[in-house]
Amino acid sequence: MEFTLSVPVTHVLHIGAGCGVDVEGYTTAGLDPVVLVDADPEVVTHLQTRTGGLSAVRVVQAAVSTRKDAQLLFRTNFSELNSLSRPDQLRELFPGLTILAEEPVELVSPLQLLDELQFPQDGVGLLVLEAPGETTGILAALAEAGRLTQFPVIRIQEGGELLHDCASGLAAICVQLRAFGYDTWVEGDAADPDRPHVVAYRGSAGAHAEKRLDELEAAASAQSEALAEATSARDSARSEAEGLAARVAELDVAAAAQSEALAEATSARDDARSEAEGLAARVAELEAENERQAQELEHRTKVSQTGLRRAEGQIELIKDLLLRGETL
Repeated sequence: MEFTLSVPVTHVLHIGAGCGVDVEGYTTAGLDPVVLVDADPEVVTHLQTRTGGLSAVRVVQAAVSTRKDAQLLFRTNFSELNSLSRPDQLRELFPGLTILAEEPVELVSPLQLLDELQFPQDGVGLLVLEAPGETTGILAALAEAGRLTQFPVIRIQEGGELLHDCASGLAAICVQLRAFGYDTWVEGDAADPDRPHVVAYRGSAGAHAEKRLDELEAAASAQSEALAEATSARDSARSEAEGLAARVAELDVAAAAQSEALAEATSARDDARSEAEGLAARVAELEAENERQAQELEHRTKVSQTGLRRAEGQIELIKDLLLRGETL
């Protein structure tokens, strides 16, 4: 658990410590001593095992009560709900809750507990009460004896409604604490919304708490502003990203069209190239044919010229013979 009280405290007395989920928070915050009290011997054994080696921690088995009739420990199948008061109303919240045993216990008064512990008189003490049905009696006994002043800070977990036979309820506890000079407020518990915490401060602790609360509210306001700025920046970035995505889509379409046009142009070029190669081959064939025909024409011309000269020679011979009166 993270110890989150807004007032620095020096030591703690936790009555009804249960399985000790708060121990790490106490020790991390440097509290010394850390006194954990529980009426259930099995829970105490678990706490001793869990805190072994922690010099600041002391575990005490004690059934703390001011009620003479609180002679039994009601052990249930949910150890965190064990108490000195019959938990009949709790069954509405926890239908599976079962009382496993009703064990006799020896009661210890709050004053007797403090005397036996020799709890520090100085420093800033924190009193934590998770003792349904016993809270108002413990507070009243300590206040009457002038011992409540040892605890400027008090933290109590109690049902918003009456969950145990002898419980007083959250509202009555707050009224009692204010009558003892404490400022109080209620903190919800996400893990157990039906049993919120009452936090109470008195004297300088209260002033410190108010100052710390103002600081926290200022920090929360700054965080809220930062969150609003971050949200605005996120929305702007998201809008810009959407615009870029649309532009990318347009470019993709244009690229696809260009790719298709390029494919068509490439195909046309290849067709033209193939046709040009065919024409070139045809031209070559025609040129070869023309060359052959020219050569044949030249040959025939030469043959014709030779024949012509021969004929001319024969004509001249005939003419000479005729002129001489000779016959062939």
